[in-house]
Amino acid sequence: AVLNDGSATVHLFDWSHSQLVRTIGLGGGRVTALALASDGRSLIASGTDRQLRRVALGGDDRGRTVASLPATPKALALAPDGSAAARSLEDGRVLVIDLVSGALRATLPRGDIVGDLTFSRDGRWLATASIDSAVRLWSTSDWTLQRLFAHDQSGGVRSVQFSVDGERLFWTGHEIGLGSGRVPPRPDVPATPEQLLGFIA
Repeated sequence: AVLNDGSATVHLFDWSHSQLVRTIGLGGGRVTALALASDGRSLIASGTDRQLRRVALGGDDRGRTVASLPATPKALALAPDGSAAARSLEDGRVLVIDLVSGALRATLPRGDIVGDLTFSRDGRWLATASIDSAVRLWSTSDWTLQRLFAHDQSGGVRSVQFSVDGERLFWTGHEIGLGSGRVPPRPDVPATPEQLLGFIA
């Protein structure tokens, strides 16, 4: 497990043995978001200094800056193959960064602040959960919105996760079947943020 204590330090724990494995000082500002790679070999972190860092967990690596962000991130997600990271910003945008080149792959339409986001295990989908109580499903092939699940939920949706087999999507009090991860295109999905707020799947 990876934990942050609200500083520029990240702690790695082995829950099976209830012990602290390693403490990593990333330097810079307070860490506000981090994500662990699915293979457990690396993590990405960012914070108030707006630097996106990638850390290899096998040695004493303290992080390599991959990109500079335009705003402080609220949440981070790492693609299963480790090639890209998605992060939500305080201004409502979600940016997708290539972790090899540091280049911007995509900017998802601005909306309400996204508090959590996650990639499916096959890397084909990105799910975002926002304070407007909506969960959005994006195709990573062209970064278009495929589905929007809107709910009247006080405080917004705080977390979202895919099932291990990728067939279901879970968030607070909800579970949606995705048909083996094959979500049909939705040509009727509006293209502008204003239209998105009024769209219910």
